[in-house]
This record gives sequence, C-alpha cells and structure tokens, in this order.
Amino acid sequence: MTLQSSGQISFSQIRDEFGANDGTAVSLGRYRNISSSFSNKDVGSLTDLPLDTGVPKSGTISASSFYGKRLNIVVDFHSGGTETRVSASNRYSANNVQVVGGYTGRPSSADGKRVIVHVNKTIGSETGGEDRCALRTGGWHPNTYSVEIEVGPSGKIYGAGGNGGDGGNANGSGGTNGSKGSSAIGWETMGNSTVQKINNLGRIQSGYGGGGGGSGVRYWIQSGKKSGGWHGSTGGGGGAGAGYPNGNGGDSPGGAYGSGSNGSDGGNGSDESSGGGGGGGNSAGSGGDGGVVNNSSTSGSGGTGGGTSTGGGANGYAIMTAHGSLPTITGNAVIGRTITNSNPQ
Repeated sequence: MTLQSSGQISFSQIRDEFGANDGTAVSLGRYRNISSSFSNKDVGSLTDLPLDTGVPKSGTISASSFYGKRLNIVVDFHSGGTETRVSASNRYSANNVQVVGGYTGRPSSADGKRVIVHVNKTIGSETGGEDRCALRTGGWHPNTYSVEIEVGPSGKIYGAGGNGGDGGNANGSGGTNGSKGSSAIGWETMGNSTVQKINNLGRIQSGYGGGGGGSGVRYWIQSGKKSGGWHGSTGGGGGAGAGYPNGNGGDSPGGAYGSGSNGSDGGNGSDESSGGGGGGGNSAGSGGDGGVVNNSSTSGSGGTGGGTSTGGGANGYAIMTAHGSLPTITGNAVIGRTITNSNPQ
C-alpha cells in the first residue's frame, strides 16, 4: 500500500512496499537510482526513473523521503513489433512489466500502486465501429493509485481506417457507403483511481471513415429521328480513411457500354493520410474522399451522382472514455475528436 504521508515510517514498511535491497534487510541508499543494485531505471524510452516521484536519485535520503510513496510498475508496450487491439490490465496480469528498482516482483493487485503504461511502438485497432479501440486501459483494482499512459517518441496509437464504398454500376445503381473508422485509446472505468493522465510524445490518432462510392448512370442518346441507344458509366470508388490497419479504397466496377466509361477506384488510406475519391465515368458520380485528418471532421465524404445517395463512414475517436471528463493530456495534442461517457470496446 502507499506509504503514510506523516509520522514515523519504519524500514519494514519501506521494505514491504519496495522490496528488500540488502539481503532480507533495507539499505536506504540502495533505493537511490545511482545504486549499482538499482534496476529498471531506464525502460523503453523512459530514462533515469526514480523509485517514485520525489525519492532522491542521489545525495541524502532518509525515511521521510518515502512519505506518500508507492511502487512504480511499467507495463510493456515498448518492446517487440506492431500490435493490434491490446489491453493494459491484461498485459499487467500476464506479468509483462518492469518494476522500477527491481527489488520486488509485480504484485498480483495494483491496489495503491502507480501503473505506467509505456507505449513506444505502433499499436493499431480494427474496423467494426467507432467503439473498437487500439489500446484499452482495461479493468484495475478500484484503489489503484494511478494509471498513466506514457507514449514515447516512437509510440503511435491509431484507430483503424475505414474502407471506401464501391461505385455504382453502369445500369445506374447507387454506390455503397464508406465504412467507419475506429478509435485509438479507450479509457475504461477506473474506480477510485486518483491520477489518470496521458503524456504524449508520439502520435495518438483516430481512425477515419471511408468515402462513399459515386453513383453509376444509364442514359439514352437519341441518334437522328428514328434511332437511339442506351449508354452506361460506372461510379467512382470512395477513398479510404487514414489509420492502422490501413483502409482500402472502393472499387469502380467495370462494364461501361456505349459512349459511357468506367470510373476509377478510390485511393487507399495510409497510417496518417486518407485516400481521395475516384472520378466517375462519363456523367456518373465521383467517389467521396476519406475523412479529413483533423480534430473536428466527423466522417468521410459522400459519393456524388444520382441514384441512391451514399454517405461517408463515421470517423473514430482519438480517445474514448467511460468517464465524464478526459484524462489529463500533456505533450503532443491528440489527432481526432474525443468523446466522454462512452463505452470503449
């Protein structure tokens, strides 16, 4: 448990919180991070970590230096390759952590502890709805002191990009709607957790929706007084939304006839850029662009042309939280809209 904030602190209380560092005994000096026995002061892109904020790294240290201090545990999302759809509490339970100081192991419960979720690689989401999040905080003990997300310079957390809608056929059908993007961080219910914050030195970005497909067209051209013919063009495909995994641009089907022509496919999305809509064939509708990558756009663009109108897919969120307010955010601004009182999945 978190150590008391006043009065007498015994060495045994310090040992119970941070672990013995001299056999079964305690040497206060070894709790400074300059000690050769101190480990996990550099974890991923986090460097020169103290035992806890305010515990001296060098110089004079005394029992009073431990007032209000608690064990710090870093959850590892910094090593290994790209991942999708992960949970911080599940990673903690799997013991994929580093305990600062290294004098004790991971406690089964984070009750009273400081949890630092450290991301320094790419984490992506999946399509299926705005509530699908790349990184969820997960469920923690109600008395966990803090859950903090530290995104390092190489850390990138993306919602997935939605696919563009397909263009309509040459018999005049409407295109299909673009699909939804999904979300980056899902901050779930944290009980009585005192500190909830994100320090973003990397990129946190929502997934953006795909553009709608353009409508195909079928039209009659009179040729002289006695003859004429039908002609058909296909609609352009919608552009895909930005995000990871990347969205695919919509197809413009073949099959134009007469003086009609085929449209072009929509552009694929990349991690950070949405694809443009494909042009429609002769007199047919163009596909809509994938969602604009900014903090206010809500969806991809709709396709144009007659027939059944199509819409762009909804954009996801940079942060979804089950709480009435967002966690404190420092460092780089998040890219994409945010939402409170939601149900991240």
